[in-house]
Amino acid sequence: MGMLMHRLFFAVRPPAAVGAAVEQVAAGMRAGGVLRGHWIRAAKYHITTLFLGSYAFVPDDLVERAKCAAEAIAFAPFEVTLDRVSSFPGRRQSPCILCCSQDSAEALRALWAQLRIEASAAGMALPEETKFTPHLTIAYGDRALPEALPIEPLRWRAEQFFLMHSDAGDSVHRPLGSWRLQG
Repeated sequence: MGMLMHRLFFAVRPPAAVGAAVEQVAAGMRAGGVLRGHWIRAAKYHITTLFLGSYAFVPDDLVERAKCAAEAIAFAPFEVTLDRVSSFPGRRQSPCILCCSQDSAEALRALWAQLRIEASAAGMALPEETKFTPHLTIAYGDRALPEALPIEPLRWRAEQFFLMHSDAGDSVHRPLGSWRLQG
């Protein structure tokens, strides 16, 4: 058995009603045979706003630095709209994702940039990322979708963000803290 990898990341999470609507989209794709693969449970639905890295164990000081970075964020609540299903091609298991509308993606990229600045200021070494594609993963499919498929837009107002901890291979994402968006 391989060693568990612990992942830390900031994320926004859909409210339960939107999570249920995302589940309906996933169920429709499964029932229609659009994709086969590993489907994500609704409890894990999120949009990563900054990936902080994978670790053999999670040092307390790292969590404290992440919390300091989060405390420094001044960012107004914003609308999240998921409006199409797509894939990240070229990987062994193609993530099947719900993509954000252009306005939502811009807001999420701005939050990502601010989180990167504050995490660096808090002394965190971040994985090198030059671009950020906001998305909500619903499955790891056996293949990439040939093209993006429009869906009935799913909307919510992001009013908080979370520091999340997950064990790779585990089915649980644990929030280590949450912060209100206000700015």
